[in-house]
Amino acid sequence: MGLTLGDGGPDVREIGIRALSFRWSDAERQQFRSPPYPLPAGLAPLIGQLDAALPADHEALRQRLLRAAELSPGAYVPSSAYRGAYAPSSAGGGSRVMARSGLPRVLLDLLLHRVLTPADGDRLVEAAERTDLPTMDRGLVVRDLLLRLVEVNLMTGGVAAAEQVAARMSPEWEYLGWREIASYHAANGDADAFFRNWRRYDARQDRAEVQRLKTRLVQGVAIRGGWRAAVAVCGDKRIGDGFLLHAFEPSAHGYDDLVTLFSGDAAGVLTEVDELHCLVAAAVADSRPRPLADHRGVDDLLTRIGALDPNESRQAMRARDHLLGTLYFAIGSEDTLARLRRQIRTPRLRSEARRLFIGQPDSGARV
Repeated sequence: MGLTLGDGGPDVREIGIRALSFRWSDAERQQFRSPPYPLPAGLAPLIGQLDAALPADHEALRQRLLRAAELSPGAYVPSSAYRGAYAPSSAGGGSRVMARSGLPRVLLDLLLHRVLTPADGDRLVEAAERTDLPTMDRGLVVRDLLLRLVEVNLMTGGVAAAEQVAARMSPEWEYLGWREIASYHAANGDADAFFRNWRRYDARQDRAEVQRLKTRLVQGVAIRGGWRAAVAVCGDKRIGDGFLLHAFEPSAHGYDDLVTLFSGDAAGVLTEVDELHCLVAAAVADSRPRPLADHRGVDDLLTRIGALDPNESRQAMRARDHLLGTLYFAIGSEDTLARLRRQIRTPRLRSEARRLFIGQPDSGARV
């Protein structure tokens, strides 16, 4: 989804270079590490001008990117869009990083919102490489700028340009750039492109992020190519059967579609628990923003979940309660809610299901 283009021009770029190259004294760095985080007198006007160059609706644009991912499953969203709103000249806006490295986060946001162009970004990188910061801090500045340039190129479909930028990152950090490119290929369901650079992702680093990339790939393939193609991707040893359920998520299939698949062509592909996870998720998706009545699948799902043996293991009990706690968001009648509560073993989940849900699933609103 495109962003509104700004008109930064050379003035904003040159101000950015001056801010990036500003020499902090040791005393200024020390003061900025504690409230009220005072900016050096020579830097504050520069940061103020950069803040003013951001689009007035820059936070709305970031939120629009996030909504695009929800409304258009498979859309690429840059990782930085998930990192929270930019707060000018504040600790929450990256001042701790700024205190250490001298990189104002506003420069990164000016690139994201395309007030500054990729060519401007290259100039900033050149300036960063010439700073007199300690080697580690200088490396962090260059890393963050290059990583943002990878994102900016991907947002316009410039995969080749993004790869060129990722290749410029230091060996210590280049896996971050290549993982961002992997996220783009995953969103587009392009398994061949995803696997082509597998070794560059350094799967030993931050394994939780690698798991998320695998999940996105299976989801993306299911959306673009169907469940059979997604199941085939799970056959690759780099992915594995543990990701099979992501081939049947609501982003690719509706509840009725899943019922048909699991009783037909996809019968036996998933375990009973994983089938239920997919069906419950689809029922909840159908019931948004709030269930006005019980979802049509609730009765059958409660019966099937109730048939799971909670005494088999602690893991089995947790999986069963998780299913019930999620199905709560598809229930619209008091009688059915009471039936669900009787099956829940975990006291906290049972307490949370005392009242019918009336708001968005992420709001936790109840009556």
